[in-house]
Amino acid sequence: MGQCKSKSPSITEDLSHFERTYTITSKLGSGGFGQIYTAIHNLTNHEVVVKQINKRSTLDTDLLEDTPVPREVKTMSSISHPNVVELLDFYSLPKHYLMILEYLPGWQDLFDYSVNIRYLDEDITKKIMKQTLDVLHHLHTELKIAHLDIKPENILINPTDLTIKLIDFGAATYITGDKLTVFSGTRQFASPDVLFRSKYDPVHADIWAAGVMLYRLVLGDFPFKTPDDYYIQLRFPRRQPELSIFCKHLISLMLCRQSDLRPKSVSELFRTPFLM
Repeated sequence: MGQCKSKSPSITEDLSHFERTYTITSKLGSGGFGQIYTAIHNLTNHEVVVKQINKRSTLDTDLLEDTPVPREVKTMSSISHPNVVELLDFYSLPKHYLMILEYLPGWQDLFDYSVNIRYLDEDITKKIMKQTLDVLHHLHTELKIAHLDIKPENILINPTDLTIKLIDFGAATYITGDKLTVFSGTRQFASPDVLFRSKYDPVHADIWAAGVMLYRLVLGDFPFKTPDDYYIQLRFPRRQPELSIFCKHLISLMLCRQSDLRPKSVSELFRTPFLM
């Protein structure tokens, strides 16, 4: 498991400081939260990613250095892990928050990486899953953070060496021992206890979502397409080469519909034959 130290980005409330420090170069995308850009750090000439978040769209805030910040910033400020994209800097401006994140040229999200491949080779998938689960183990046990939006779109991959980095902590929350009552994340990756019950365990939710991702990577589809599918037996469509019994076993554990029978922690998953 990765041993990581904590760090904290600086907080700046001066727009002119941002404009002196960074130059926006292009727009990468947008979402309900705001916009994403690439920028150049003017002193070092290093390229970075700027995530602009509208303050009016920010629901959950926490204090960091006595400053209200989005929970995404608070959680990421405590993470320093080789498989998590790094938060470099942070600005709290009158109308927006600006997150300065590391830029990874040549990397792509896992969905784009796998979309043109019907299903990934098991050895490739195993390398991806080991890194993903190592991150979750660190978050759950060392930092008491649940990501709550594990999916291929939130994982960047280096196609050259298959290194991955987890991104987008917008749905993340703290693990307090209490069950959650508010749905977070993406519906297709949500477990039955998240969708159909009033309370759910955030660790169980992360494990289930990672199981859905594993199923998608090796079989190219979602295991459950409608709410009614949650109540039928998990199916493993035929593929060539045939999916190994070890991979099927791990998927079955992670996608156990009874949350009390699902693995209680990520460390249990590392003891399965597929990941050993």
